[in-house]
Amino acid sequence: MALTNAERQRRYRQRRQAQQPPAPRRQPQQRRSRTLRWQEAVRTLRELQEEYATWLDSLPASLRETGMGEKLEQVCSLDLDELASVELPRGFGRD
Repeated sequence: MALTNAERQRRYRQRRQAQQPPAPRRQPQQRRSRTLRWQEAVRTLRELQEEYATWLDSLPASLRETGMGEKLEQVCSLDLDELASVELPRGFGRD
């Protein structure tokens, strides 16, 4: 039995739809300002530095002279107050 034009077209559309990959989703844009993102990043770094300091404090004395102990000391000695005190540009025409 022969197909009508409408049936042929429906089958064609179904085949095309089955072959097409799903449409790519766009990434949501950042809604927070750069200043807020900077402050959040500095806060996260401070929290991580506190965790590393706790790790260093609980490290046995015999391991403090190893490479890991030295790296922990380097992380703990970083001055993150300088990052927090940076005055960021506000943008075109607002400085």
